[in-house]
Amino acid sequence: MFVRISNLTIRWPRAVLALGIIVIALCAMYASGINSSLSSANGFVVRGSESDRVATQLAHDFNDSPASGIVVFTGSGAGVAKTPAFRTEVSRLLEPLVATGAEITADTGTPATASLISTDGTSSYAVIRLSGSDTAQYQQLVTWRDKAKSDLVSITLGGPVVAQQQSQARVETDLRRAELISFPILALLLLVIFRGVVAALLPLMLGVVAIIGGLALTRFIATQTSVDQYAVNIITILGLGLSIDYSLLMVSRFREELTHIALGSEVTSAVRQTVLTAGRTIFFSGLTVIVSLLTLLVFPIDFLHSIAVGAAAAIAMAMLAALTVLPAMLHLLGGRVNKWQLFRERVRPSGYVNLWGRLGALTMSHPWSAIIGSVAVISALAYPLTQTHFVTQTYRFLPTGTSSRTVAEALGRDFTNQGSRIDVVVHLGGPATSSDASTQLAAIAGQISHVSGVQSVSDPRLAGETAAFTVYTVSDDAVARDVVSDLRQLHAVSATLEVGGSAAALNDLLTALYHQAWLAALIIVVAMFILLGLLLRSAIIPLQAIVINSFAILAAMGVLVLIFQKGHIGPMHWLSPTAGLDPTIPVLIMSIAFGLSMDYGAFLYSRIREEHDLTTDTKQAIIVSLERTGGIITAAGVLLVVVVGSFASSGSAYIEQVGLGLSVAILVDAFIVRLFLAPAVMLQFGRYNWIAPKWMRNSSLKH
Repeated sequence: MFVRISNLTIRWPRAVLALGIIVIALCAMYASGINSSLSSANGFVVRGSESDRVATQLAHDFNDSPASGIVVFTGSGAGVAKTPAFRTEVSRLLEPLVATGAEITADTGTPATASLISTDGTSSYAVIRLSGSDTAQYQQLVTWRDKAKSDLVSITLGGPVVAQQQSQARVETDLRRAELISFPILALLLLVIFRGVVAALLPLMLGVVAIIGGLALTRFIATQTSVDQYAVNIITILGLGLSIDYSLLMVSRFREELTHIALGSEVTSAVRQTVLTAGRTIFFSGLTVIVSLLTLLVFPIDFLHSIAVGAAAAIAMAMLAALTVLPAMLHLLGGRVNKWQLFRERVRPSGYVNLWGRLGALTMSHPWSAIIGSVAVISALAYPLTQTHFVTQTYRFLPTGTSSRTVAEALGRDFTNQGSRIDVVVHLGGPATSSDASTQLAAIAGQISHVSGVQSVSDPRLAGETAAFTVYTVSDDAVARDVVSDLRQLHAVSATLEVGGSAAALNDLLTALYHQAWLAALIIVVAMFILLGLLLRSAIIPLQAIVINSFAILAAMGVLVLIFQKGHIGPMHWLSPTAGLDPTIPVLIMSIAFGLSMDYGAFLYSRIREEHDLTTDTKQAIIVSLERTGGIITAAGVLLVVVVGSFASSGSAYIEQVGLGLSVAILVDAFIVRLFLAPAVMLQFGRYNWIAPKWMRNSSLKH
């Protein structure tokens, strides 16, 4: 397979390159319209869950659809919101929306709407429900706000639709800013790593190819299924980061092979050997990342599906470009890949061993010290994970500086807190207006009111054979989730109860993630064992890698809990503490970081396998491999952190958590696991590292 690929790029390099340019040009034109294809719907809902059914039932039977917008009207002094003049002005401002058929709930001066006035009386809020698409609703609200002028009150626009649209706009801004930040830094680092302009430009060019191709594939996927707006950030950083890593490995190996030209070899041989070694590693490492990402499909959550399919497509594009376009470019460049050297290569004395080789020798001399020290550092980083607390995406997850976050903060700070809303839908099996139904509903209301943590229970709303109660708890988060669990244990004669609301949705999300996590883990373990086994022709090293790679993930999650849940942000004042983690964060970090760890593992282990085939000495193979790939692995880690880490300052807490979590996992893997822990563990297994069944040893994918 790899011989055929190398022959293709060697015989027709210009044709391969021309075809690549045409494909990327077409992809660029197609990808330009991706924003119009993205979904702003709530992709974190567990489709078909009890809370999802309740939301659908409320919207269908009671027209209880989510609010389009929430508008806070603020006056100039305490108590002003309670005056007739203030209410009259608010009514005047809302009149254009009323005229379009909008459903509006605002303060009318009656006890029923008293909760719409702030505790100090300086402001009130109105809930607005519109029809049409989210984009149309947002445009209608923004147009109304821009035209609404008043000398008595100020207007701040927020609510679900506004938050979604502002978040999507922030996603686009974050993407552009991250690229503007990361590309110059990447260029500078690549110049330092390669010491030359031409070699440094190749990874950046491949990165652009991966981004364009990945976005084009993502737009196509969005025409077949829903792709969440946040997914684009993650898809882009993975496509860019891994394409740079892959090109770093390919270019470094090609330059190493070029040193043999002086001994009579040709550029053709250098390209062929590069594809057979580094190309083979990239193929298997890319597959491990793709498979790891695709395990997200086992979870019934649209957002995770968006990440899985979109990111897998972007990485496939990066892998394809690294195996075809890049070797063709290297063949055409030949020795000119070292042109425009900025730093002269120092002549090393015979027998010189670089820093990575010396670290390898040190680890081989004191393997147990390396193991104990590595585990101690990782355990310290992972310890906060024992206190993990999961929360729904409250206002703290909204982008900072947006009006939707300002409104959400004001509602929680200035208005009477009714606790968490829980919806209870009762399926009666008969007319809800009958006397028997009334008696039964009264009994159910009594049961609900006696549940610990319940603050109030509304009168039932009736529709056909269905009734709905609105329940408020005394507080949010953990208490509300306990109330949901208790309500779901209630039983009624000849009636069925279903519980919904944000706390119920969180419970359903956690349950879905927990029930499917074992399947995702099993798929990852089996797939990684097979893929690494075929790459390394070993059944033992893949098992080592599976266990060791989980350490970086644990460390990353511990740091996230420490910073975002506990609020220990230190000098990173731009981060947004959220008092807890979104439940999908551990799953997302696990799938991506595990794939990346396998990626770096493949870089190291494949070189060790290659050196062991030459010497049959495991210890010496490890030292030589660290000397030749240690710098590449750490450089790849730093470059990927530059890309991923730039999103840790996005202003969107969710993207910040993903960016910082992946950055920590990459750094721990590249600088602790790969340099110390993995080599030391491998040394302890000695010759047993190379035990493998016949189907692994005789794999046709060796060449």
